[in-house]
Amino acid sequence: MPDSDQSASSTGHRARLRQRFAADPAALADVELLELILTFAIPRLDVAPQARALLDRFGSPAGVLAASFRELLEIAGIGEQTALFLQAVGQFAGRESAQADTPPAADRPAQAAPLQTALFPVEVASAPDDDPVDVDPPGPAAMRAFVNDEAANALIFLPQAARYATLEAFKTHLAERLPYNSASTRRRRANYMLARFYRDDKLDTPLTYFAARCASPEDLKPAIFYHLLAAEPLAARVADDLVWPALPVGRLGRRDIREFVLRLLPDLGAASQA
Repeated sequence: MPDSDQSASSTGHRARLRQRFAADPAALADVELLELILTFAIPRLDVAPQARALLDRFGSPAGVLAASFRELLEIAGIGEQTALFLQAVGQFAGRESAQADTPPAADRPAQAAPLQTALFPVEVASAPDDDPVDVDPPGPAAMRAFVNDEAANALIFLPQAARYATLEAFKTHLAERLPYNSASTRRRRANYMLARFYRDDKLDTPLTYFAARCASPEDLKPAIFYHLLAAEPLAARVADDLVWPALPVGRLGRRDIREFVLRLLPDLGAASQA
């Protein structure tokens, strides 16, 4: 196709994307929405190949926006200007308005939470964010809770683990890219994630292989849930002491679960029990 014809076709496609988005923002598929975003950084060209390549490489829209500048530049057709544009979009989309009843900024996830899974809707006990040293995660038998945004982070970052040769390299990636403002918080949350999903200190596991090949976050959720159940004594206690005895009754109330968890973890604050 001559360049002039290709440019005209691309212009028409861009116009149709914008019209569809204006009429119904939810009507665009992920790849189409990413195409639309790229049109504001790459003029005149067909950006569908770049959109598909970005989603193939990083697995999801959230994964694209969490990718580093260097990783974005590895995609054919993505230059420095486009990489900076995508990072700016990710930063802007992740910022939350300051409210008196929100957690401290250093410990607040910088991304919206469409992928949150409500696996364990309580916050993990943590050291202060101004602590300059890494905090080791609790031992394997410790009773603890797993915060929703950490489950969401697992959906975003576990598919990226296969790109790293060692667990330490993946940990460094997490410490750089987890969506928290404080470096100490990122390091601490990286430790917690690896302690739950890589308890044998090996990166070459079936989970790494499976996560890298999942077509969508929905496919990965059952594997994350299974690994959390295997790693968390709290989950086993809830199952043994609450869920199985409630099966003949056919129901288990949220209040019963909250009271049971508070007996095991009495230090959880009101915000952590929401």
